[in-house]
Amino acid sequence: MFPLWFLNLILCIGLCVFSGFSFAQDVPLRRVEIDSALDGDGKALGDIDGDGLADIIVAGEQLAWYRAPGWAKTIVAGGVDFGTEIQVGDIDNDGDLDILAPDTLKKENVLWFENPRPPRAACHGTVAETRHRNSCGRGRSASP
Repeated sequence: MFPLWFLNLILCIGLCVFSGFSFAQDVPLRRVEIDSALDGDGKALGDIDGDGLADIIVAGEQLAWYRAPGWAKTIVAGGVDFGTEIQVGDIDNDGDLDILAPDTLKKENVLWFENPRPPRAACHGTVAETRHRNSCGRGRSASP
């Protein structure tokens, strides 16, 4: 005679096989091309304009900000070979997200791009690894 756990296992396997149950299912993700003309070595997400939507920051030979939801492109800086480890966070503690990016042409050169939006008094942010959180409840993942 077989033990009870073995019979239960056979029953579960049989139900899964004959009921058409699948452990992994395809997720229908939609591909959206943001910009085919910009090389993207570094990537980050963050609410740069404070509208509550995650914007996209891409770095390569240029540093570009794509504003959600329509992905309007703004060139933040050029003439630099930006590295892969770009981050967003409230560096100057004024309540908005700034961009921090390495310049790989000049070793040991890290560039800070200050967000010029007017400060929001009650928000104080911190950067911890690759995530941004602030006291206003806003936060976005900053890098892949």
